Amino acid sequence: MSELGNKRVIITGASKGIGRAIVERLAAEKCAMALFARSGDLLADRVSYCEKKGGRARAFVCDVGVESQVESQFAAAIKWLGGVDCLVSNAGLGYFARFDELSVSQFDEMITTNLRGPFLCAKATVPKMKEAGDGLIINIASIAGKYGSESGSGYCASKFGLMGMNECMGMDLRTLGIRVSAICPGSVNAPDFRMGRITKIKPEDMIQADDIAEAVVYLLRQPSRIFIREMEVRVTRAS
Repeated sequence: MSELGNKRVIITGASKGIGRAIVERLAAEKCAMALFARSGDLLADRVSYCEKKGGRARAFVCDVGVESQVESQFAAAIKWLGGVDCLVSNAGLGYFARFDELSVSQFDEMITTNLRGPFLCAKATVPKMKEAGDGLIINIASIAGKYGSESGSGYCASKFGLMGMNECMGMDLRTLGIRVSAICPGSVNAPDFRMGRITKIKPEDMIQADDIAEAVVYLLRQPSRIFIREMEVRVTRAS
């Protein structure tokens, strides 16, 4: 069995893109996984995949921006897992438009999913980690949480907020044995990241979802005595 085979992991946004890749990579490591997304059908496919690989997984349909859903579904997931060693907050979305053309509803949806979601998910997870005196929270952020860009005002606002929260969480929780890390990808070849964006980078030269999955595994392999606050993942051929 893999050295990560005893890890119990909750993954949000697990049905497609980066989340799908993380699920497949951790299935290869034989992790036990609670898979969260809004689409039950897509999650069922991921559970089936994990079982075929000899892993253990269960689907939990949930909108991470809705407090009541997060509270009930995370409680059920942690009970099923028998605890939780790692939370991967990956659920996210982006609308890209010039500031004066970005709608209020689009702005609100990004803030709710990309910032409120990780906050609620961590709040639902931390008590069990605190009880165990150990745990890892990985927030899938973005380069857009560190640097502004044209047509990215709402998306950047949500990810800048996530990066600020990530840093403060790390300070607050480290004394409890809980480590908090952020992964900040650049241009990812995934539909949820490319939505509405114009890039001159060839798809094969972009960051692949599998690359971010490998970064998650790297963080999981680190000893509990240390934590990596931030990983910035860049494209090599960006011209």
